[in-house]
Amino acid sequence: MQILDEYMMGYLGEYYADSSQTFLVALVGIGAEYVHYPCKRDIDYSHEMHGDVEGLFSPCRLDKHLSLNGILSRVASQLYRQYYQEVRAFIQDASRSGALALNGERFAIAALYCLKILCNERSPIPPRNQDFRKQEIRRNRPWVWRKILGPNDKALRRCKTHLWTKWSVVMDSDFRAAHPKLFTGNYDHCQSRVFRWLLQCFRRLLARSAYSKELVDYASCHSFSSRCQDWPYKTKLTKDAITRYIDSCKAVHRDASL
Repeated sequence: MQILDEYMMGYLGEYYADSSQTFLVALVGIGAEYVHYPCKRDIDYSHEMHGDVEGLFSPCRLDKHLSLNGILSRVASQLYRQYYQEVRAFIQDASRSGALALNGERFAIAALYCLKILCNERSPIPPRNQDFRKQEIRRNRPWVWRKILGPNDKALRRCKTHLWTKWSVVMDSDFRAAHPKLFTGNYDHCQSRVFRWLLQCFRRLLARSAYSKELVDYASCHSFSSRCQDWPYKTKLTKDAITRYIDSCKAVHRDASL
């Protein structure tokens, strides 16, 4: 156990020097399960949210793990579940990791980084209403054809078979690699899943964050509502979490000034 602690402490200070890698360490700390992203095996473009956070403390750690895309572009996890849980316990236990343990300040840095990704309009993560799967279904809903052609029309049956085939390709690609040319919206769909996953992670990070003036100022001046209009419930939960955090920070700041 002592050897493992010394090994991880050798890298924590380096990770905390960069906000993006602090964000990844915080994801390990909250036990965030990364959403499966099959598209990364077929698409060369590497967005910053591809891959697994477990590569941070991999025993087979390579130099490319130091870069954000290097960490997040790995397909297969190199850590077993028990080792991953041990890493999480280490960075949460101040008696083992000392000053390098996760605390409120580091969670605030991670939450700010996550919020910047959510609010970045130039990010390739699309809102749900831009998902090609949804557009295809809206344009070719079988009930529209049934109303025009009748329930027994051969063209209607062929259309329904065609749509079911395309839908099966997308659903199957969640579990195995399917070539993106089979369905051009596969990549956008996966990006949309990442956006929803980030909303959940942000709320969990924010709940553990200490007072941060930079985070309060950024959350007060920026919004991601335009990017998640089709998720009113998730958006409301996230906005309520931001409001509670800002109110608690203002209360702490007001008490400190008295």
